[in-house]
Amino acid sequence: MKNIFYLILFISFITGFGQEKYQDEKALLSENITHVSFYFEKNNLKIKTIYKTVKEILNESGQAYADKEIHYTDHWDKVASVTPYILRPKGGGKFKKIKLDESAVETKSATSGSVFYDDSKLKKITFPKLFTHDKAIVEYTELTNDPRFVSNFFFSSYIPTLKNEFKVSVPIGSELQYKLFNCENIEVKFTKETTNKAIIYTWKTGNVDSYEYFGDAPNIRYYEPHIVIHLAYYTLKGKKMQVLSSTDDLYNWYSGLVKKIKTNDSPELKSITDSIVAPLKTDEEKVKRIFYWVQDHIKYVAFEDGLGGFVPRGAANVCDKRYGDCKDMANLLKQMINYAGIDAYLTWVGSRAIPYSYHDVPTPACDNHMIASVNINGKQVFLDATSSYVKFGNPTGFIQGKETMVALSDKEFKIIKIPVLSKEDNATTETLYIKWDGNKIVGEGTNQFKGITKVNLTHALLDKSRKVRKKKLHHILEKGSNKFLLNNFLITGIDNRDDDIYVKYNFSIDSYAKKVREKLYLNPHFDKFLNNELIDIKYREGVPMEFDYKTLLDATTTLELPKEYKLSNRLEGSSYKGESFGFELSYEHLSDKIIIHQKVYINTLLLKKEQFEEWNNFIKKLNKAYKQTLVFNKK
Repeated sequence: MKNIFYLILFISFITGFGQEKYQDEKALLSENITHVSFYFEKNNLKIKTIYKTVKEILNESGQAYADKEIHYTDHWDKVASVTPYILRPKGGGKFKKIKLDESAVETKSATSGSVFYDDSKLKKITFPKLFTHDKAIVEYTELTNDPRFVSNFFFSSYIPTLKNEFKVSVPIGSELQYKLFNCENIEVKFTKETTNKAIIYTWKTGNVDSYEYFGDAPNIRYYEPHIVIHLAYYTLKGKKMQVLSSTDDLYNWYSGLVKKIKTNDSPELKSITDSIVAPLKTDEEKVKRIFYWVQDHIKYVAFEDGLGGFVPRGAANVCDKRYGDCKDMANLLKQMINYAGIDAYLTWVGSRAIPYSYHDVPTPACDNHMIASVNINGKQVFLDATSSYVKFGNPTGFIQGKETMVALSDKEFKIIKIPVLSKEDNATTETLYIKWDGNKIVGEGTNQFKGITKVNLTHALLDKSRKVRKKKLHHILEKGSNKFLLNNFLITGIDNRDDDIYVKYNFSIDSYAKKVREKLYLNPHFDKFLNNELIDIKYREGVPMEFDYKTLLDATTTLELPKEYKLSNRLEGSSYKGESFGFELSYEHLSDKIIIHQKVYINTLLLKKEQFEEWNNFIKKLNKAYKQTLVFNKK
């Protein structure tokens, strides 16, 4: 009895401390409770999860946080017993319970705009008007029909959390594996107890701050505290049943799924393949031509429906319909490349939104995408035809640097990392020639775009009218000031994946130089890449910054000096050469012109909090270099 008393006292202290700490917030997540139970029913393993969330409204603005959305899939999960209600204070520590009627719970499809069809469902719970210190509570049960699809648990939310409890119960003779992520700065209390029938794992935390959203941040799984669990095995009637104890288990399951693919020979598909590769000699030429054919002729349309989200449709069927999702396109590539007499492999991969390694998390939570791959001259080449404009041999931007699981046979696989394109692979090379024309500056430029930079530009410009192209190019090429005016332009290379894009253009900038009495002032840095990109370290609170790709701006500007003025100062070169980012600015002072050489680069995909101070030092030095101004005296 004494222990129970102290436990209640401790919980009351923690709760009271949290409410005082967060008194200026609009709402609190007073309780965030998830209980997962693995159990047997008629010799079948079942999974039931009970959820409870309690949100306390602290002021009138807190109403916006009361509503709740429950996401699930019709195939893998069933949501039952959704019970929303309100606890309204009556005084003296008592509450009045107000149940919400059925109209408060709306069920609808949760298919996103980028997906043609999936079986995702959404239950949206809408609360009526709430008052200060009302508690909006939702309790519900979820039934999962496959032990491989148990959700992660996050210890943080978009509002502060006073109490987290994540409990998992597995039958005796089972093993639960788990891994904590990003929990270094919170205290997680863990207990494990064994009863006659079950092993119970419990994780508890209290007073966890809300997370901030930043548009340039990676997925919250990279930095918010959470736990990933997976059932390694269970024992049924004395027999050990493997689930997900290792990458071998995951691959065995994946391999069993792809055996369901309809693999009937297709004379039509083989004939198409033969016509594509007939004049070609090397394996690389054949694979490249097949890859480009699929990009050109098969439209990417996302389908995620139950096992259809894991099992590709037959290659012949996809070819006939001329559309498919990532799995369908991967399997079509594999089949066509095989028809060409070359081994090709289905390959699973996670997008960069997923930070997990297959070795740490050997579960379907580790990947969400499928591509094909081949081995050419000892090098693994990854083929993602979902991007229509990516060059053969280059990865799509959202999977570069990620681990893949390559299916070599029914039993064999390899885990291979997709390379990250270098900053030089994605470089923009700019050449400018600029001179005075009365009260304005006129210039000619040529920009070369490579790699992912080129792919993004192709998406923006291909099949667009000249008017739309000019508007988009104006935004991309703008330099000097908002008085930049793009006049004429010519684009080459946009229709060929193997070519870089070149944009030749001329422009003018009105009233760019400043005249003060007999002096003329001009800033010669027309393209201030990364100007003023300082990080507010205190506000950001350690949330990392993500870049879409490594990149390099390599610009050479030739500035013709005005004949009626004489230059009275010289510019000093400056540089900052870091491993992850840097710049170099140098100047050639000639009798009638100045040539500015500018290189600014980002050589990382993720900027972590330990690098924030260095980044700010880099930006400050770059800003200082950009502020150098040419001063001319009237002759």
